[in-house]
Amino acid sequence: MSSEEILAVLALLGIVAAVAYRAYLKHKPAIDEILEDGLSLDDLDEIQELVEDAKEDVEEIVNLVSSLPKTKTELRALKKNELVALAEEHGLDVEGTKADLVARLAPLL
Repeated sequence: MSSEEILAVLALLGIVAAVAYRAYLKHKPAIDEILEDGLSLDDLDEIQELVEDAKEDVEEIVNLVSSLPKTKTELRALKKNELVALAEEHGLDVEGTKADLVARLAPLL
């Protein structure tokens, strides 16, 4: 595996970890409340809501990962406004030329 491939995998893992951590922080108060009060049958609806929210978070991660072009050629074929949107989606700097954006996004492939 080349160093570029390793960097791409690490970048992708970083994005997935960031989205998962954001989801964890979003649900932590509700989870803590359930654990603090003890589990009862009344909590089942709340737990079901947490599970549904978690499913949405997983779908967001899958969509985020699948939204990436698969090759650098596909990335270069995008229009600048599409590259800007993709960079924003992944928390990257959106300034610069199309080539700058491609260079920033390439490690995510």
